[in-house]
Amino acid sequence: MGQFVCEEFRFVLDGFTETSTQIVADVDGPRASIGIAVTRAKLVERELPDFVDEQIALQKKTFPGLAVLAKTMGHAAGVLSADVRLRTRVRGAMLYHRIACFDWFGTVVMFTATAPMRLRDEADARLDAMVESIRFRKPRVETP
Repeated sequence: MGQFVCEEFRFVLDGFTETSTQIVADVDGPRASIGIAVTRAKLVERELPDFVDEQIALQKKTFPGLAVLAKTMGHAAGVLSADVRLRTRVRGAMLYHRIACFDWFGTVVMFTATAPMRLRDEADARLDAMVESIRFRKPRVETP
């Protein structure tokens, strides 16, 4: 059973799995250039480090000038995690991407902060605050 939680509401729908993307942004404030996207992917027959390496390789094909600034594995929010920092140029603008990945019961939950390089420190601070506030819940188990 999938439980779907949004700011405005929560609902349950049997037979469905959460696959949506959430994007949060300070659309009118001083950090309007920083966006954070939350995405999910299944870990199918692979571990989180392999998944992260595969994703970086895919991004390098899409953005040939992509540079990996840092990549670390560890634990955060009570689960296995990866922290990846990237730099790329898109349409002439140098962008910074910080990705926090979490292995939640076979699903990778990714929080990606994107900002102009000049706002790198602010993007890191925002993502760090978000990661510190994450409280994962165990998946619901169906009982007969």
